[in-house]
Amino acid sequence: MAMTLRLTPEDDAALERLAQAQGVSKHEAALRAIRGDVERVANRENIQKAVDFALVRYASLLDRLAQ
Repeated sequence: MAMTLRLTPEDDAALERLAQAQGVSKHEAALRAIRGDVERVANRENIQKAVDFALVRYASLLDRLAQ
C-alpha cells in the first residue's frame, strides 16, 4: 500500500544521512528503520514476558536470596 510520508526538514535531513551511511535510497532506509523498530519492540515484549514468568516461577527463591 502506498502512502505519503511527511517529514520536517530536520527529519528529512536525518533520513538522508541514514540512507547515505547505509548506501541505500531514503525509501529503503525508512523501511529498514521501521522493520528494525518493530523487531526491537517484539524483542522487548519477549524479554518482558520471560522476566514476568521468572519472577512468578522463582518468587520464593528470590525472596530467600533477598534476606
